Amino acid sequence: LAVAMVIGNGMLIHVTLSHKRLRTVTNYLVLSLAVSDFLVGCLIVPLIVAAEEGVFGSSPWVCLQVFSVAIALILVTCLTMMAIAIERFIAITKPLKHHTWMTPRNVFVMILACWLYSAIIGCLPMLGWNAIIEDSTVNHEGRVIAVPDCRYQNVMAGSFVAFTYPGHFIPLWVVFIILYSKIYLRTRNQTCKDKVRRWSSSMQARKYSVGRMRENWRALRILAIVVGSFLFSWMPVVIWYCLLYRGFTVEIVHGLQTNLPYWFYNLGITMAFGNSAVNPFLYGFGNRSVRKAWVGFI
Repeated sequence: LAVAMVIGNGMLIHVTLSHKRLRTVTNYLVLSLAVSDFLVGCLIVPLIVAAEEGVFGSSPWVCLQVFSVAIALILVTCLTMMAIAIERFIAITKPLKHHTWMTPRNVFVMILACWLYSAIIGCLPMLGWNAIIEDSTVNHEGRVIAVPDCRYQNVMAGSFVAFTYPGHFIPLWVVFIILYSKIYLRTRNQTCKDKVRRWSSSMQARKYSVGRMRENWRALRILAIVVGSFLFSWMPVVIWYCLLYRGFTVEIVHGLQTNLPYWFYNLGITMAFGNSAVNPFLYGFGNRSVRKAWVGFI
């Protein structure tokens, strides 16, 4: 999975940077998304696996740092996807204002805001918002006592998990669905208006109607895949932590178990990280210009 994330996003980064005509405001956002997903694949996944296997030792603070960086990069990915949805919404619903609002400068500000906000959130556990009990991690000689297992729930506080997962992903899901639904409805309405204007020739109108109907359904499928991929890839993780932290009514869950088998957690994490492997194909190589540039490069 990590290899697929690195290869797919690495290819997209290389193609975008190698072709000047691909340097549009939309592709700047897609490039930022590819960079964050690339870092998740080449940095976060190996670090988490290594931490859980005890490669870095069993210090709770090392474990906390690994998961804090993971949270920051995952949040960058999600916020950048939201920025892309906002940019597409403006382009479709307010085309005359798109070039005024979505200037390269404004897009760079959006990208910077996504990265800075995510970095701040990622630093919060290391600044004290965690479930590590100081007295229980240091013995009388001042040495750090090893944690039994380097896992997210062993070092993260319930309130922070609630803030990170339901607090961010549920609002993102809602806004995602609203924006892309409005994009589709606007596209469908515009198709109907164009069809009426072109009804002068019945034969031409019939061909045009069939062609536009196919494009309309294709757009619907793409939007459904984009929204569905994000929603369903992260839903199992949110459900797991909601049950593990007892509806986020407890702060520390050492020794607590969920009503779900552990394979459900492994499946959820795989799906969540798998979203970063799918993103370059949904947002990047799904673009005709990007595909042509890649074919030309090969």
